[in-house]
Amino acid sequence: MKFIKNNILTNGSRLLIARLDLSILDHLYDIRLRPEELEKYRNISHNKRRCEFLSIRKAIQFVFDEEEYITYSNNGKPSLAISGHRISISHSKGLLGIIIHPTLEVGIDLQHESPKIFKIKNRFMSPEELTPETDQEWPLLAYWCAKEALYKYYSKGHVEFNKNLFVAPFSLQESGMMHGEVRMPDMHKKLPLHYEILEETMIVYTLEQNSND
Repeated sequence: MKFIKNNILTNGSRLLIARLDLSILDHLYDIRLRPEELEKYRNISHNKRRCEFLSIRKAIQFVFDEEEYITYSNNGKPSLAISGHRISISHSKGLLGIIIHPTLEVGIDLQHESPKIFKIKNRFMSPEELTPETDQEWPLLAYWCAKEALYKYYSKGHVEFNKNLFVAPFSLQESGMMHGEVRMPDMHKKLPLHYEILEETMIVYTLEQNSND
């Protein structure tokens, strides 16, 4: 597994970006899997999905020891079972992204460039957000990834992207900051997000600061 990024961010999160490589399938037994994980792996029929499954666990064991593993809440939110660290995971077109923080909730999303984003823009963009400036492929990808990251941060489901998740206007560069907002009955919160374009892939992740920073 080749890591493109292995960074500690300003808020203490660890960001991992790696290239997915099907050769990892030849090293299954170099990765420690719990019995239920091994059973789940064997039930995956597509090699690409198998590669993603193993790569996620290989990355976690790279950061922690081999005993660490992923557990999921009733809402499907992942966390690390032993350390209790928060984690968010995304992959797209050969890249894997993982963000981990000891205590703060996190969210990350990757999306390789695709004109198909235009077909779903009204599902995730509010009328106020959809302007001539944002109705272009890369801005739309940035909004989509930002809202996916916010959705994963919130993690409780029942979210309408165009009614509950919002992104303030920003000027798209190769990388920069965005400001998102979650508006749900049990949460009204503004969150900073970082974005960057890497290998024709939009990457957005939450960058919430500790309250004592």
